[in-house]
Amino acid sequence: MVSKEIPKKNLAHKQVPTIYICVYGQYNPEQPRISKLASSLIKTNYRINWIVSSGSGENVISMNTKSKCIYFLKATAYLRWHLKPQDMVFCYVHIGGIVGFFSTLFKKTKFIYDYPDPWVGWYYYKTPNDNLKWKVGRRIFYWLEKILYKSATYVTTASFSQLEFLQKQHGKKNNSSVILNCADIKTFNGANCDKELQKKLKLENKTILIYLGTIVEEYGCDILIEAFTKVLKKIPDAHLLFLGKAKFPSFQKHLNQLVQKYKLEKAITFIPPVSRSQVPQFLNIAKIGFVPFKDRFYNNVGSPNKLFEYMACGVVPIVSDMVEFKQYITNKKNGFLVKPEDSEELAKRTIEALSNKTLLESIAKQNKKTVETIYNWDAQEKKFLEVIKAVNK
Repeated sequence: MVSKEIPKKNLAHKQVPTIYICVYGQYNPEQPRISKLASSLIKTNYRINWIVSSGSGENVISMNTKSKCIYFLKATAYLRWHLKPQDMVFCYVHIGGIVGFFSTLFKKTKFIYDYPDPWVGWYYYKTPNDNLKWKVGRRIFYWLEKILYKSATYVTTASFSQLEFLQKQHGKKNNSSVILNCADIKTFNGANCDKELQKKLKLENKTILIYLGTIVEEYGCDILIEAFTKVLKKIPDAHLLFLGKAKFPSFQKHLNQLVQKYKLEKAITFIPPVSRSQVPQFLNIAKIGFVPFKDRFYNNVGSPNKLFEYMACGVVPIVSDMVEFKQYITNKKNGFLVKPEDSEELAKRTIEALSNKTLLESIAKQNKKTVETIYNWDAQEKKFLEVIKAVNK
């Protein structure tokens, strides 16, 4: 009897630890960065639970709120009640970080703070209307970021410039590393090609250029249209695709007005967002992909998915000459760097690239190999799982 009871007690005592993923917002398993990180966490010895504002799904715990304050209070209260020392909290964006900090305060449970592109150093960015409310808000965010950065068991960022900036502002942190927003080469590759797509879009015999992602003013979408008017004069069979959704209807209206102003209705197509698995089908019919970011602080430290997804599918990138992009793009070697907000130079480089088919093909081939060996999610996942191991010690 004794020999049979001892294992039962051990099994009861040994509980599978849980990683709680704190994400303010609606549960969205397709959100590029967090979905990759979450799928990697499943490969650990932990159970995975999502702590979100709303939504449903397997292992999803909804706080049923649209309010940041209510989410913080409910999520923190839930975690403080359920967290065990062997568990871990993975915090995404600053609201998730606040939950992670307060839910683990005075507990043995550890938390990882992940900084995605737009949020690091938000307090550093000044606006033309820099009023008192904005100044106070920036100062509060500075101290909040500092507390979270220093308190987190481990910090991960989406770019080298982000981590460098954080270390400069808040001090060096040994438990930190960069997990890039790289392409998943199982999805983003030349094999994932719909040969009929060009026909469906009525773009046969067209030279397709593409902008992928959220359509906003600070990402230079208006500059891109200005540049495209000049490209079209030299390359009349060119066609520009915008694949994504405008963040603000007013900006989409502005872009539509530009299209009408320059009579580009037949040369530019706006396509609503598609599923992640469908994105490569559009990339594989394009020759050039744009990242025409304007010169803003957060754009300089960002590392968007689209850059590596372009490269993976052999789409030649033309990007703004910014701090982080120089880590990956060497001008005229594996892409083109252009002065931000300069439609003349953007047009010139695009025409130059399209006029040199040999160079275009060479860059496309080289970039595919680079992504297969370096800038792919398989490589980043290994780094991320090492982070989990380090935190788990």
